Amino acid sequence: MTGMMKKLILIPAILLIIMTACTEDEIISYTPSNLYGTWDQFAPPASTEGYDSIYHIFTGTQYKIRYFKNDTISGEVAYEYEFDGQSFIYESGSEIVNDINTLNDTLLSFTTNALGTEETVECLRVQ
Repeated sequence: MTGMMKKLILIPAILLIIMTACTEDEIISYTPSNLYGTWDQFAPPASTEGYDSIYHIFTGTQYKIRYFKNDTISGEVAYEYEFDGQSFIYESGSEIVNDINTLNDTLLSFTTNALGTEETVECLRVQ
């Protein structure tokens, strides 16, 4: 075999190895119990909305957002929500889809369009 023929055989073989080694990102699906609990929002900071702290609270069917100012509850909204393993969805005049980026024992990160613009919210589990 000539050097040129070896190269012609070698190049497709290398390309085949590279293509089979690269797989698509796996889709992560979370269980509802991962989401249940109380989450303290740290990004964006609660102060950008005029509060000292904002908590996101999930139970089996209810999603609450509780706002604190001067160590007292200054507001709370509650929604029934659905969880499909990758996002949680609730109605607030229109359907709000919140795509989960990260969910583990300590961190919840999701992208929402609740205020009309896309925003990433990050929270630490407190309970």
